[in-house]
Amino acid sequence: MSKKPLVIGHRGHERGPENTIESFLDAVECGAEMLELDVWLTADGVPVVYHDEFLMVGGENRGRIAQHTALALQEIELEGGLKIPTLERVFTQLLPRVPLNIELKFYNLHYRPLVGAVLDLIRQFKAERKLLVSSFFHQSLEIVQRAEPTLATAPIFGVPTGPPHEHDLEKLATLGPWRSRIGFHRPAAVVDYLMLDEKVVRDFKRSKLALVAYTVDEPEDMRRMQRLGVEGIITKRPALLRRVLNES
Repeated sequence: MSKKPLVIGHRGHERGPENTIESFLDAVECGAEMLELDVWLTADGVPVVYHDEFLMVGGENRGRIAQHTALALQEIELEGGLKIPTLERVFTQLLPRVPLNIELKFYNLHYRPLVGAVLDLIRQFKAERKLLVSSFFHQSLEIVQRAEPTLATAPIFGVPTGPPHEHDLEKLATLGPWRSRIGFHRPAAVVDYLMLDEKVVRDFKRSKLALVAYTVDEPEDMRRMQRLGVEGIITKRPALLRRVLNES
């Protein structure tokens, strides 16, 4: 049997509002060894953690995250009275405990201001070796690498990008290796698990890319990913994934 893959909490844990401090802490308590989260830039240039482009509160569309200031977002209550965290707060409360996978989110290809703000925060916290930065828009990762060569990056493959065989995996393998304290020590890629089969996995391994599968929430799919030999599994159900992996 292959080595057990890394357990990565998808936006935290499914039991509470996603991308909140509380959800992240819950995921860690349930066995997540890393946390995946989404980052947008506010109107005043502050990286905040939220998944969707548009802010939805009680079923009401409040406009794009990028149209709000960080202070305005802090006044909004999510389910259970929880708050939208800034990336700085996540770093403060989570980085001492667990590495993070930051997915860069932006619209109309306005990624340079976001990249700059995220890199400033990473340098402030001296967190280069505790992070993996990922994006569907692979060009943004090239900007990250030029600015901070020691920082690990991972292109994401899914519906927005098309299947992996449409991309130059050898070129992507030149992006930065994951050097976190529990990382893979080689370049990584994050791939929709529905795209993965034995041939695709062989192609990635031939290109020296460590493989992270997302988002895997059912036991049979978790077992299949382990059999395929992926190095990491992103899931909303870290406790379940931990139990499944411990069966082997």
